[in-house]
Amino acid sequence: MLKSVSKNAVRCWNIVILLALCLLLNCTMAQAAATLVTDKIQWEAMVSEIEVFVTTADKIVLADEAYYLPGLDEQLGSTLTFQTSNTGMSRGFVIEALETGAGLTFDDDGATEFEDALSVGDIDAYEDDDWQLSLLDGASMMAFGVEIRHSDFAPGEAITLYSGANAVGTVDLSLLPATGNNNYFIGIISDVPFDRIVFDEDSDGDDIAIADFRFAIVTSCPLSVRIAGTTPVYYSSLQAAYDNADGGETIQSHDAVFTEDIAFDLDKSVFFEGGYDCDYTSVTGKTTVYGNMSVSNGMVTIQNGMLEAQ
Repeated sequence: MLKSVSKNAVRCWNIVILLALCLLLNCTMAQAAATLVTDKIQWEAMVSEIEVFVTTADKIVLADEAYYLPGLDEQLGSTLTFQTSNTGMSRGFVIEALETGAGLTFDDDGATEFEDALSVGDIDAYEDDDWQLSLLDGASMMAFGVEIRHSDFAPGEAITLYSGANAVGTVDLSLLPATGNNNYFIGIISDVPFDRIVFDEDSDGDDIAIADFRFAIVTSCPLSVRIAGTTPVYYSSLQAAYDNADGGETIQSHDAVFTEDIAFDLDKSVFFEGGYDCDYTSVTGKTTVYGNMSVSNGMVTIQNGMLEAQ
């Protein structure tokens, strides 16, 4: 069923939509094989066997290149190598600043966003914040998480996943909505194994901080609502997806049920497509929502959803 709703047509409406929450499933994506999840709790619910390397001083000192406990504003060089024999983790890995002459700095200037984190691009005249993390040994990654702080993502900024020398997926970070403090959790889930990630920042550089690396395997599908696109962005509710969608974008949801109130109150037009299967490749049913829906601005077009007036 296709229904277009404008504020003039529904100003007096209260609509009940029935919806079913799709829980954790198996997802596959083609060559853009990376799924971006920005909520740490949601990412953790979608993966298993999580190993966390926290970037505190007592962990950074485990690097082959570190000879003493790093202090405030400690410059560590361009490469940090963490062996499994030192960390006790199942994977060894290397972190590198990629601009020639640039380096990694621990606890940069004591600022809150740099506390217990590695700053990239802190050295004067070396402002390119590109960095990479490569596995030395252990199982390939299917999921990876990291905190990126003090970053104002601009067009062209992305994380690319590699298996050996081959790129197997890309996450476009310029799609992320502003957080207010420019601190983000970046959770990546892939349908193919990868052993290296490369962060490509814009040319201006803003001295980003990276913290708390998470390695995991995949046990489930993405969340039940997403903003469709080359790199879909996933949400746990229709309201959250609507709030973050740009005008003209399409919001897709699983064949599932949600109980929530939805307020369409922004000056934009969006499309809703419901009833998708786990990997969003085909429509297998309908999205049903129980709750109040009001439209006071803009326009929404709803497909494959069931609307019932109270």
